[in-house]
Amino acid sequence: MNKRLAIILCIAAICFSGCDRAKTEYKPGKKITLKSVSDTYKKDMESCKKKDYENLDFDQCGVKCPEMDRCAGLEVDLSAIQGKSGKELYETFVAYCQFYFKDFDAAYVLFSSPKAEELYQKEKASHPKNLNDEKYTWYPRYQEYKAQIENGELQVLSFLYRNIEKNQYLWWVVDSGSFPSWVNKGEAYASFQTEETKVSSWMPTDIPKNRREKSFINDGTYDGERYSLAGEEVSVGEAISFFEKDYLSGLPYEIGDGYSISVSKVDVVKIGKGNYAYVFSYSSAWRGIPYDRSDETYSDKDISKYFTSSGEAIMIKKGDIDAITGFSFPAVKEKEQIDKVYSLKDAVGIVNDKLTHGVKFELRAIEFVYQGEYSKDFTKATLVPVWKFTVFNPNDNLFHCIYINAFNGEYHSYSYTLIGE
Repeated sequence: MNKRLAIILCIAAICFSGCDRAKTEYKPGKKITLKSVSDTYKKDMESCKKKDYENLDFDQCGVKCPEMDRCAGLEVDLSAIQGKSGKELYETFVAYCQFYFKDFDAAYVLFSSPKAEELYQKEKASHPKNLNDEKYTWYPRYQEYKAQIENGELQVLSFLYRNIEKNQYLWWVVDSGSFPSWVNKGEAYASFQTEETKVSSWMPTDIPKNRREKSFINDGTYDGERYSLAGEEVSVGEAISFFEKDYLSGLPYEIGDGYSISVSKVDVVKIGKGNYAYVFSYSSAWRGIPYDRSDETYSDKDISKYFTSSGEAIMIKKGDIDAITGFSFPAVKEKEQIDKVYSLKDAVGIVNDKLTHGVKFELRAIEFVYQGEYSKDFTKATLVPVWKFTVFNPNDNLFHCIYINAFNGEYHSYSYTLIGE
């Protein structure tokens, strides 16, 4: 982070903490059931928009709250998968590749290992020409080290399938769960490919701004709008419904009961003459309540301690996802059950009470999510239900993420700038 940005963020953090000045403290009402929250949040939102809050501008704000009748404090288990041999891991990886790529070729399977440097030096000595590609990182080919992997001599950290000619890429970190971390079937990528882009690092949200027709919070407002995907009109609502409700059931993964996908934002992008694509920003959801997500940011705090589930996906044809990142469905243990929480209206009141005097913050989104922190060794995370507010301060051009614990009303926040904005 450069010095100028660091100074700006520091000043913003000080300004933001001005909430401690003398001010009438907001007193929230009684907590209500989860079902009541789901039933009343839209009415609460309309009521808030009509009220003249000192510090909040609702003109650009969308709100997203799931249907729910239960929630709990969660413990998420992120510890590594144990007990599978190198051969078993490879067979699992091949099954993933064959599902996504009908023309799968085992010659393009690569892997990473704790002995990467040793393997690199061996390749450098015997086949130096193989290391001349400055665009793509070198990885050893599985077929050349199959025996050492199967007998346990070489440990595999991740498998990669990288067919550059066909723009196909699949990456699986073997201890991240029974699902790949990154998949690109290549058709959408080919429409946006440049000399600088790489199929192994391209993400759906990398699409240039001048190709984006519209961007919005998934609050149902635009569900009826229709766009042509590969020559077939598909509404926003139909596309979201497929991805959230049907996509997971067709995958060859072991995904625990209780998990689903929750789309938080949608971009409509131009993909060719008369055709469009839907880009979804999504997170995993436990019993309908999504995990918190985070876009790429510079922040005034160390936000790496916060557990997030931040995925992206692009749909260019009806009923199909062409590229997806961020799959994460770790084991979950429900701890204390939570029957009642603070309403949206009370959460808004708490936020308005905490913000700096004399600054009108632009609300961009309000969401009900699970949020929390990793353990010190990053093998677990403890999560609680929160109201999440994304606000923008036009005075310093900084965004702020504000969290209100839905159970006890506790408040915390951090400031950030979006990369690429």
